[in-house]
Amino acid sequence: MSSDHKIKMWTPNTVGLVLFMLIGGAVALYRMKNGLGAATNLNDVFPWGLWLGFDVLGGVAMAGGGFIIAAAIYSTGRNTSPSAGPLSLPPFSAI
Repeated sequence: MSSDHKIKMWTPNTVGLVLFMLIGGAVALYRMKNGLGAATNLNDVFPWGLWLGFDVLGGVAMAGGGFIIAAAIYSTGRNTSPSAGPLSLPPFSAI
């Protein structure tokens, strides 16, 4: 029994992912060539402390929200519900 099934290498998804990788490579080269200031638009007026403070505050808020959602799901006994899983993904991605 012989299978002559051909596998297509260049599907639309493959082309999209290759383009995404090429764009990411171009951005990485731009960042390496021109430095971090050109890629992030941060300078002495807007230092890293401002960006890190915003990032930490946003991360703490999302993680706290995830803790509240997890506690509510656990305390109500709905941890076997199929809708409980997607609720926990965004807060845990902040961690």
